[in-house]
Amino acid sequence: MLIRANLASTVLARNRSLQDTYGLGGYAGQVTISDNDPRPPYLQLADALRKSIESGERVPGSRLPSIRDLARDYGISAQTVQNALRELRTEGLVVAQQGRAFFVRDPSKEGGPEPALSARVSILEATVKDLANRLTKLEQQAQDQ
Repeated sequence: MLIRANLASTVLARNRSLQDTYGLGGYAGQVTISDNDPRPPYLQLADALRKSIESGERVPGSRLPSIRDLARDYGISAQTVQNALRELRTEGLVVAQQGRAFFVRDPSKEGGPEPALSARVSILEATVKDLANRLTKLEQQAQDQ
């Protein structure tokens, strides 16, 4: 009985610590990934994190829990958490500091949302096409001389 009481108090202290450290304020353990939800788990997590950011529960500049902690808390794989964070990063809600963590983006600082991959590919394709056209013109000018 004493061991069970100690374990329960340890778990409660851990949850309070997570809430204080990461500004989870009630989301820890309350939002779950549902098998009945038609959305993939990474979108469910992205939505939960997005709501906590948009509601002001997670303030700009605050650190998000680690990928490992989010995976454990939500009962999903680390890859699923990474996919959710990638969604939020693409939307411009979070920024990553490689080797450190993810942080809620401060809208007053530089750097808006990252363009979607398809948009970036389109820009690269247009640039390559432009360079190819310029090269063709230069080759024609060289032949004419």
